Amino acid sequence: MPESHAGRLLDHVHVRVSDVEASKRFYRSVLQAVGLDITAEGDGWFAADELFVSSDGPPTRDLHFAFKAVDRETVERFHEAGILAGGRDNGRAGERNYQFFQRALAPLGYGIVLEFPDWKAAGFGTDEKPEFWISEREPYGTGSHVAFACPDRATVDAFHDAALEAGGRDNGGPGVREQYHASYYGAFILDPDGNNVEAVCHRPQ
Repeated sequence: MPESHAGRLLDHVHVRVSDVEASKRFYRSVLQAVGLDITAEGDGWFAADELFVSSDGPPTRDLHFAFKAVDRETVERFHEAGILAGGRDNGRAGERNYQFFQRALAPLGYGIVLEFPDWKAAGFGTDEKPEFWISEREPYGTGSHVAFACPDRATVDAFHDAALEAGGRDNGGPGVREQYHASYYGAFILDPDGNNVEAVCHRPQ
């Protein structure tokens, strides 16, 4: 298994793929475009710090994510809050799911900091920056979304070019997304299994 790294909000993101070698080529290319690389690999899996990719099951249709907790008591409070908030619900994101995440994430110090009612979307964070999003939508892909942080806009552009050359499908070219904030510059690609992979720079040009 790869060395453990401490994430900020999410401890790790696990994406299952149908062809791990094809995905490895794709992710190595796009990671290198943003100054990163695969940090560990083995038979049927590879990792890039908090991102873990494997072929030990059907391609991801629901994203598995793990939140970082400071101690075991926080884990227990998180579990209890999630069950009390209806954690068995596996339906589309809606008012019930909003309440679920508001209650389940409260022990970790996260709450809703930004909402888009027309999109039925809400972003959770500990301050003004949303770091985890939920939304209600009709299924149109796997639902998995991973965003890589970039130091500048040129790196976002390089990511997009590298991802297309590596076999990805365009899901939104490089550009400012003012609906998030005035300097949100991102690019979106669908990987070989349809997972939505993003590169983003938050700095003004």
